[in-house]
Amino acid sequence: EFLRCAWEGHVAEPVAELVRALCTPASHTWQRAAATLATVGHSSGVDAMVGMVYGCRLLASGGR
Repeated sequence: EFLRCAWEGHVAEPVAELVRALCTPASHTWQRAAATLATVGHSSGVDAMVGMVYGCRLLASGGR
């Protein structure tokens, strides 16, 4: 459900802020955005970041 909502552009602002920071060339704001996302929920923010990392690694490996 989380991925479906994200695909439709419905994500929490801290998630969107981190993605924007990571996609901005020469951005030095990703650390602040990651720290902000880490404060969401008990572990939800960190869980979201871990999912983003694994998803990117999966895409980079060609799905292997």
